Amino acid sequence: MQGRCFTIASERVVMSSRVENPAAQLEIHGQLAEISPWPMMILDSRCLLVSSNSSCRKLLHSSISLNPGTPFEQLIREKDRPRIQDWFDNLIAEGNPQERESKAEVSIPPGSLKSIRCRLHSPISRWRKIKLTAKQFVDADQCYFLICLDDARHRIKNKKAINKQRRLMLSLLDNTGAVAYAKDLRGQYLYINSLFEELFHVDRLSVKTMTDYDIFTDDVARIFQKNDLNIVQSGEMQRTQEVVPHDDGLHTYISVKFPLTDSNGEIFGIGGISTDITEQLHNQQELQAAQAVQRLLYPDKSPSFAGYDMAGSVLP
Repeated sequence: MQGRCFTIASERVVMSSRVENPAAQLEIHGQLAEISPWPMMILDSRCLLVSSNSSCRKLLHSSISLNPGTPFEQLIREKDRPRIQDWFDNLIAEGNPQERESKAEVSIPPGSLKSIRCRLHSPISRWRKIKLTAKQFVDADQCYFLICLDDARHRIKNKKAINKQRRLMLSLLDNTGAVAYAKDLRGQYLYINSLFEELFHVDRLSVKTMTDYDIFTDDVARIFQKNDLNIVQSGEMQRTQEVVPHDDGLHTYISVKFPLTDSNGEIFGIGGISTDITEQLHNQQELQAAQAVQRLLYPDKSPSFAGYDMAGSVLP
């Protein structure tokens, strides 16, 4: 920027007494930025870099130095610098009545003081379109800005990747050959797969207002909810055998149920995948019956007849 630096008339801006416990604000905001998944940095009142989080360093990569004390203007395309300067000046004025009066003639549209779009250095292309959003805070009477860098292209790319992963997961669940489902802690269904829809004559939209009592008999629903409660209380995956009524009679399932947790590790629901083992049980029962008949017809000690084996063949 030709002859223009990112400075303000006063390097120290005293904020009003509205700010509570200002002494530790720089440390608190630094910790907040570091745990945030969004690219964030902290600038002082001279628009010099104080710190940046790992997401910010990953976003800008090695295209420019992000050491403390680096002027923010070095990150910005030169064409955008005057506009960003005005934006920062108005951010300062917003928190200081005297500065607000001196900046009254700056033509910044109402509502645009908190965020602005510009282009920053990019490791993969010359410039990257970024939306800057600022939060002003004070530590020891010094004004700072917590800046969030919203990379629209990166966000859209991530959203597409998440949607692709979601479609893949739903496709897998719809073609597993098992019944898959998820419920919240009240027992209301959050999700069912296509086999669940087919077997129990419900659709995945209307089922979101239903519990087991709306789909199964009371006795079956009580057993399901008891098993679900065990999952929530233990916080661990469990395998149980459950009997479920179908149109053609009772079917036996092996159900693998597990807790669903949020980003904080708190349980918000139960997921399950249930496999119908009715046919295998029938086959096993038929095999056991055949073995019992065989034991009756062919006892352990076979009777002997001179010159013949048990099949009736003549022995040589």
